[in-house]
Amino acid sequence: MSNDDDGDYDEDENRERKEAEFEFVSAAYTPEEAWVVRRSHDATNNFDYVHRRLYLPIHDGSSSSSSSDIPIELVLGIPLSYPSVAPLHIEKACLVEEEQNDKPSSIAPPHRKLAMDALPSLIRTCHSVALETAGCESVLGVVSRAEEWINEEWTELVATAASKKQQPTMVECDAPKASYFGRKLLYSHHIIAKSKRKAIGDLAKEYKLGGYFKIGWPGIIIIEGEEENCNHFCDEIRSMRWQYLVIRGEEREEVVTTIGALRRFPLKMTELGEDQMSQLSELCQEAGLDDLFRTSMKIYNNNTDDINDDGNTLVATATHQYYGTLVLVDHMNDPKRYTKWIRKACQSVGCECAIAQCHELGQRPLILVLLVAGEVSSPKQVLKRWRTSRVDVDSKGNPCLERMMNILVEDDPLLDCDDPSQVLMEYDSCKSVSNLTMTETKSLLNSIGGPSWLQALHDSLKNLMQEKKLLLEDFF
Repeated sequence: MSNDDDGDYDEDENRERKEAEFEFVSAAYTPEEAWVVRRSHDATNNFDYVHRRLYLPIHDGSSSSSSSDIPIELVLGIPLSYPSVAPLHIEKACLVEEEQNDKPSSIAPPHRKLAMDALPSLIRTCHSVALETAGCESVLGVVSRAEEWINEEWTELVATAASKKQQPTMVECDAPKASYFGRKLLYSHHIIAKSKRKAIGDLAKEYKLGGYFKIGWPGIIIIEGEEENCNHFCDEIRSMRWQYLVIRGEEREEVVTTIGALRRFPLKMTELGEDQMSQLSELCQEAGLDDLFRTSMKIYNNNTDDINDDGNTLVATATHQYYGTLVLVDHMNDPKRYTKWIRKACQSVGCECAIAQCHELGQRPLILVLLVAGEVSSPKQVLKRWRTSRVDVDSKGNPCLERMMNILVEDDPLLDCDDPSQVLMEYDSCKSVSNLTMTETKSLLNSIGGPSWLQALHDSLKNLMQEKKLLLEDFF
């Protein structure tokens, strides 16, 4: 029996379930179609991997041969506690640049671009299936959905591209299509992994982008180059697994002369250290990009497109939709174990969380858990695992299930807060319980969910206050 913080589970049974899936992969596919990569016992990485080779068919009317199909590789990460506790990870979906007879890949540039633009959609689709099937064997379901995606979404994308290609166009020699130069600032919860730092540099070089990225907490990436290349860079970066990543600010200006004349940074991507945020600010100021840097702190001149002092269009990126869930926990006999389990469960599905504890209502504290995510399914997955995992201990010290939590708000679209995920990170309550006053607790709830969350807490406390013969108005 495992006693890790993800909840108790039978290690032998868990291992047998994984082995059964690996055997299925070996039996259902040839070694060229799918294969398993086992983790080495002395490695720090606790993941096994399933690789599935797929092909994106190209039928644009020029050929019915499969020789033009685009090979891709879907990589699924198998955590140590999968499938009992941890969900399947979608590591990546990437093009397979095959070389034949020492010649470069035969993938036509338009087809390659179409595939690169579509792969993030495939990753999101597979990720959703993995979350929906958390706690169960997911490899077959994810791979099957990937094949469906190729037959449906990808086929539709190819048909749309072919139809645009065949449509007659009005040629206007005197009015060529405008070309734009772009800049983007990406904000991340953190940038630490060497693989991501290398990917940032490699992608910037591939797309001929210049700029800087600061590692540590938070992570900041600033890029500039042809606008289309900036978009490709962002698509590929966002296809990786991040705790939190968002485009905070953008600039664009029309190319009148040359691309080089518009560059403010050297044509290379430079890494800055964890303590070099002020240096990044100075570099942006020297380049005349102070407005763009200030978007990292969510400071915008206007809520709409604005023209800065240099005549460039500064775009405040549209707010992303977030969903919130508020849970009242009756008690925690082992707060360290309990809160650590919540933190790890949230991290595994891309949820931000805050755990607020208020002692003003008596000997037993008021314990609230706030969950926020960009996908409505993520808090649901946390709640599902919460109800079935041994997250606390009973009076005898034995691991036990949670039977007394009360869900006050669930799947609430958060419309009153621009970036609730960032608010929770600033409380830094994922790592330890926050001891808040009732005023601070109300402020936190109001900043995330607004008056409806305060009302939900108010209603839930009525009986408690009556039992303690306290006046609710003294706290609200």
